[in-house]
Amino acid sequence: MLAAGLPVGMSAPGRTEADILRIHREALGGTATIEALKAYRAEGVTKLEAGEVEFTLWAARPNKERIESRVAGKTMVQSYDGVTAAWGMPEDGKPALLSPGEAREFIASAAFDGPLVDSTAKGYAVTYAGEESVEGRNCLHLILAARDLQLIDLFVDAETYMVLKRVSARPEVPDAAKLETFFSDYRQVAGVMMPFRVTTFEGERMVTDTRIERITPLAALPDSLFEMPAVAGG
Repeated sequence: MLAAGLPVGMSAPGRTEADILRIHREALGGTATIEALKAYRAEGVTKLEAGEVEFTLWAARPNKERIESRVAGKTMVQSYDGVTAAWGMPEDGKPALLSPGEAREFIASAAFDGPLVDSTAKGYAVTYAGEESVEGRNCLHLILAARDLQLIDLFVDAETYMVLKRVSARPEVPDAAKLETFFSDYRQVAGVMMPFRVTTFEGERMVTDTRIERITPLAALPDSLFEMPAVAGG
């Protein structure tokens, strides 16, 4: 067993970046099953510090996503069209582009199969950094370098090959704690393993705790669902 803290770039025999990415893809369901899932709708509840929010999420290949959150009878929207704009529409109904930090996090979450499937095409260089423990589970630590040179740390369960934890910085917020996101309660959706619980912390503070109640596979979704509406008078 490889000891935690092995220097970056050193791998146990048979445990290279290519090995991990291949086994991860197979564990998710395999290439054919993964590619057969073209779109889906998810429904659930997110717990915030101020209370709970019901949401519906739509996602489509390769990286389109829309979330509608309902609070006190009002609906707020965040969406990414997969190409040009990550945008939001608050309660006043006036769409606007997300801030750079919000947009980066939202676009990263919109990657349909996660960052490790077709990672090169998604703009990530992957480095295996050894084994570490995450909540008592032995994990493979991967460092992903994006095209903008931002680094993401992913921790993949060494037994199931599911992603258990993601750590990302927020360079636009000086001295801010890194965001730590935990993925759990994996279940099959049309043969593909997907997390039904996602919890994010900023330091010791819980930011969001999302529990998905159902995910419905879909054949397709219209592009217009994800596109930013024209602003009147703009």
